[in-house]
Amino acid sequence: MRLLRFSVLYMALALSANIASADIETATALREGDMKKLVFHPEAAEISDTAFIHENGGEGTLQDYEGKYVLLNFWATWCAPCRHEMPMLSALQEELGGDAFEVVTLATGRNMPPAMAKFLDEIGVDNLPQHRDAVDGAFKTPILRNVGLTPPYFHNGGQSTLMQVVEFYNRGGDRQGPDGNDNTGFGENGSNLDADIRKLGLNQTEKENLVKFMLALTDERVACHSGVFDHPELPLTEGHANYSVKGKLAKDIKITLPAVG
Repeated sequence: MRLLRFSVLYMALALSANIASADIETATALREGDMKKLVFHPEAAEISDTAFIHENGGEGTLQDYEGKYVLLNFWATWCAPCRHEMPMLSALQEELGGDAFEVVTLATGRNMPPAMAKFLDEIGVDNLPQHRDAVDGAFKTPILRNVGLTPPYFHNGGQSTLMQVVEFYNRGGDRQGPDGNDNTGFGENGSNLDADIRKLGLNQTEKENLVKFMLALTDERVACHSGVFDHPELPLTEGHANYSVKGKLAKDIKITLPAVG
């Protein structure tokens, strides 16, 4: 029944595309439950030309699907809700997929092809594409907790202080083409800087405040190598009893670490 409601809604999306706003209002009225978060745009937007890695190893963009209604779904191998969502999308593709409509699935973040194939195989999905996002030169972003204790920064240790990091992003990264000019880094200059990186325009006070905020995320217990950290009650083993008895398995000595915090 839920799949039927989804199908009706997606068909309404397709039929209301590029038509009067009254039709969008009709489609809006069909939203139920989690689908109430679905946002409709009153006017059509340009198709993104951002490249992703096609499941065949080549490069693809959404422009490859021009002329089709596309349901674009972002997912990841570590996403627990995706295990429930993807089979429904697979059923939708099975029922409505064709020359006019297609479900396009795009894995975001760190998703290796073998892990993606294993994930889909485990949930019985074999008709959705295994595309994944890709930004040349991208790296996983670390958390900010205790970031003041982890210099130098960046994958190559290129910045030694948090202020240097802020100034790097504030100037829009280090953009330099073959002739030394300021550019997006794409084209024939050999750079891999994403074109979406822009200067932040922060003044000195704003930069200093941003650094203070990041330093405030430092846990003093970590900084001073002291204190007891918050944790639930933990059952632990502390060595073994009767370890000298031959022919028998050693018995664990069990202790319980009380909850703190």
